[in-house]
Amino acid sequence: AVSSRRKLCMLRGLCKKVGIQLACRNYRFSSSAAAPSFKVEDVLDLVPVVKTIELESKDAAECLKQAKMFLSINHLHHAYAKLSDAQNILHQTYGPMHSQTGHCYALLALVCYRAQDIPQAVEMQ
Repeated sequence: AVSSRRKLCMLRGLCKKVGIQLACRNYRFSSSAAAPSFKVEDVLDLVPVVKTIELESKDAAECLKQAKMFLSINHLHHAYAKLSDAQNILHQTYGPMHSQTGHCYALLALVCYRAQDIPQAVEMQ
């Protein structure tokens, strides 16, 4: 039972790595070549496996860090300048639809709101 359970775990891991969905049934993991363990009908679906990595722009991260520091001590002009730099870097690196770019826009909106520039804050949000 232990070796059968181990084989089932290995099968599950393999299916997750290569993107195969198998029918749920009791498979025989015997070593006899006369009776194969799988049939064509056992494969229900093939799903794409996508691997992604999250890259980070160190320049943009440093600008955001400095902007947050300026924001915490209420130097809104300096915070806005650093956030504008970060926004430019993020736009060029990731594009406008990335989550970090959106976070930068939210911080820019916060700075504009604190500076009582409500129309600009709404536009940034």
